[in-house]
Amino acid sequence: MVPILVFDIETVPDVAGIRRLWDIDAAVSDADVAELAAQRRRQATGSDFLPQHLHRIVAISCALRDRDSVRVWSLGGLEDGERELVKRFFDGIDKYTPQLVSWNGGGFDLPVLHYRALQHGVVASRYWDLGEDDRDFKFNNYLARYHTRHVDLMDLIASYQNRAFAPLDEIAQLNGLPGKLGMDGSKVWGAYREGRLEEIRRYCETDVANTYLLYLRFQRMRGHLAPEAFEREVALFRDFLGAQDAPHWKEFAAAWAPSFGFFLGARFVQGLGAACILPGVFAYAAHLFPDNKRGMALGILAFTMTFGAASGGLLGGLLIDRLGWPSVYWISGALTLIGLIPVRLLVPEIAPARRQAAFDYTGAMLLFAVIAALLSLPTWATNFGKESPITWAIVIVGVSALAMLWRHSKRTPNPVIDLGILSRGAFATPSAIYWLHMIFSSGIVYSLAFFINSRPGGTAAQFGFVTLFLFGSGLISAPIAGKLIDRIEPRVLVIVAMLASLGGTLLFLNIDVGTPLWMIIVVACIMGLSIGCNTPAIMKLALGAVPAKDMGAGSGLFSMFRDLGSPTGSSLSLAVFGASLAYATQQAISRQTAALGLDAASLEALARTAGSRAREVPAELASRLDTAGLSAESVMQQASTEALNAALGNVGYMLLGLIALALVLSLRLTRTRVVAVAGEAQAPAG
Repeated sequence: MVPILVFDIETVPDVAGIRRLWDIDAAVSDADVAELAAQRRRQATGSDFLPQHLHRIVAISCALRDRDSVRVWSLGGLEDGERELVKRFFDGIDKYTPQLVSWNGGGFDLPVLHYRALQHGVVASRYWDLGEDDRDFKFNNYLARYHTRHVDLMDLIASYQNRAFAPLDEIAQLNGLPGKLGMDGSKVWGAYREGRLEEIRRYCETDVANTYLLYLRFQRMRGHLAPEAFEREVALFRDFLGAQDAPHWKEFAAAWAPSFGFFLGARFVQGLGAACILPGVFAYAAHLFPDNKRGMALGILAFTMTFGAASGGLLGGLLIDRLGWPSVYWISGALTLIGLIPVRLLVPEIAPARRQAAFDYTGAMLLFAVIAALLSLPTWATNFGKESPITWAIVIVGVSALAMLWRHSKRTPNPVIDLGILSRGAFATPSAIYWLHMIFSSGIVYSLAFFINSRPGGTAAQFGFVTLFLFGSGLISAPIAGKLIDRIEPRVLVIVAMLASLGGTLLFLNIDVGTPLWMIIVVACIMGLSIGCNTPAIMKLALGAVPAKDMGAGSGLFSMFRDLGSPTGSSLSLAVFGASLAYATQQAISRQTAALGLDAASLEALARTAGSRAREVPAELASRLDTAGLSAESVMQQASTEALNAALGNVGYMLLGLIALALVLSLRLTRTRVVAVAGEAQAPAG
């Protein structure tokens, strides 16, 4: 077979060349030289992407399919200079005469290689042969645009139309491939300056892997690979991945291997297991501690839960930045196994208060339908619209299942969930407040996650740092609140917590792209303090209204409100954030380009580009903006900034409404007496 060589390069500004061309003083730092070049480029074209002749190659990665094997590697070693890398690339072509494959290789990679080979005096006779040495190359060579010895997938699939060009990352993901994992081209210069050359090489290798797998799909599309042959080629590449120990290949394999359905199923099982834990924890707290000490116990419980969330947020952010997202699941799984040891050794067993009846399978299925409808409704309504038949079908199924579950629970001796407990206002009101507050807190977390990671300079580690303070402040307030509610009315503390959350939300509405990180942390601390104060007080009010014989059912129902609140908050906040972001981006671009009369397709392309860090504006569109005196980069930047601010603001108004409703409900909480009799339930004060 003809060897297939897929290639990709990573480059940095040719600082030495720029100094020579512009006669820049040696005292000027490399970073300043590169920034000066970028500024000049922005003024000329609207983009800071330097022309090909001002790039220097720092990594060349290849995938070679030859005979019965496939492998991916980076040319040369960390100590090798640019000339050695370029020489090895062209030497490989001289040796194998391979089929070259790239993504935008004709527009960028090969011209850069040409300029650098010329500068370094690299001989590449086979590559430059136009038929003088080999007659076959007269009709099919590496250099002619429409010849096939080099297949530029981006050019070919887009039919050589600039307006149809698409970034590799997006096309890879649309085809079920991992795409870029943690790094993109905009981060290469910074990584190079920090000495992280190995990280750049690994990033380049994963780009090559994406390109090779897309090439296989392309070969299948044009009939050069039968379905069976395609599956064999894919399996061969999976075998290559399975034999690799490097972290980036493990991350690539983990991101590629499971389908979305598999991932969703795994998350369902994970959530099911987590949901089974909290009811038992709440029931244990009510069983082991008398009423006059239960507040402190619940405060300590809230402390440990918050500490875990705070540590997990920070650790998760660091793991994603350094090792990729699969590492989060490996670490959490290991911690779960470790946690089983003290549970088995130290936690006493509690005999059930009554004989267990047969499991209520009908109630379980109805409950599942209610929860599924509640959690999926925001997402489906956002994607398909409020008038979509799918949206209305979810509403009908959810309402019908809830009505059937209510009726079923009243007729079944041992229902999976006793909804009759909700008829007690002393339980229902604090549970509803808890549900709203969980929606509120989850909305804060997820909206900040997307906002911080999307704004310029934002990283997952920064968000982890914010969550550390968000949950860390809850660590401080939770045990203090637990101690207080054994001495004062829990109702008072709940009202104070709601007022604090209301004030924090008003501050949240003032956050924008330019807000320094420390100010976001201040807002996060206020939110965390209010959440930490509210949790043990609400727990004591709700569980104190449940008789001892129904404590298991009551704690399970209360835990369900928590479990529903978090995903509901994330779904609502992300739905509002995403819809607002898309709408505001297009509106901002429309305002800036109103005089140009751009069609809907062009506006959509610009909006899509504004949402991407790559900022790869189609050349034709960039030229049109430049002719009108508009910088494409500035249009993108302004639109992105306005959209992020609008999206976070809309989420803030939604959260403001939620916390205002929770505050109104908190004023209706039942007054309670502080009692000092172990095991006695708190009685209404009248």
